[in-house]
Amino acid sequence: MLSGTVRIMRDKTDIRSREDIHLLVQTFYNKLLDESQLAHYFQNIVTHLDAHIHKITDFWEGQLLQVRSNYKGNPMQAHVELDEQHKHDISQENFAEWLNFWTQTIDELFEGERAELAKSRARNMATHLFIEIYQNRKHSDNEQ
Repeated sequence: MLSGTVRIMRDKTDIRSREDIHLLVQTFYNKLLDESQLAHYFQNIVTHLDAHIHKITDFWEGQLLQVRSNYKGNPMQAHVELDEQHKHDISQENFAEWLNFWTQTIDELFEGERAELAKSRARNMATHLFIEIYQNRKHSDNEQ
C-alpha cells in the first residue's frame, strides 16, 4: 500500500478563464506562504488573504485574458511601500525566488500560449518593480 499525498493528474491546458487564473494565484500564494523565504513579506496580507488573492486574480485577468478587469491598485507603489516597511531589504534574490515560485506553479498547472505569457509578464514586472524600488531608495537617501 502506498502512503502519502495522492494527486489527481489532469491534462494540462492553457489558461482560459478567470477560474484558471484564480487557481494559479491561490496555488502560488499557498506555496509561497508555506515553503519560501519570502513568507514574512506577506504577513500583513495573511489576515485578509482571500481579498488579496481576489485582487491579484483581477490583475492577472486583465493581463492574460485582455478583458477589462476590476483591478484597482498601483503595483509599483505597493512594492515600494512594502520595501519601506521592511527597511529596504527586498533584494533581487527575493524577486528571483518569487519568479521561480510563479513559474513553477504555472508549469505544474498549465501549458500553452497564455501560460508562457504569464511567465514573460512576470519576468518583466519583477525587473521593473525592483528598478522602481531601487530608484525609490536612492531618492529616499538623497532626501536624508
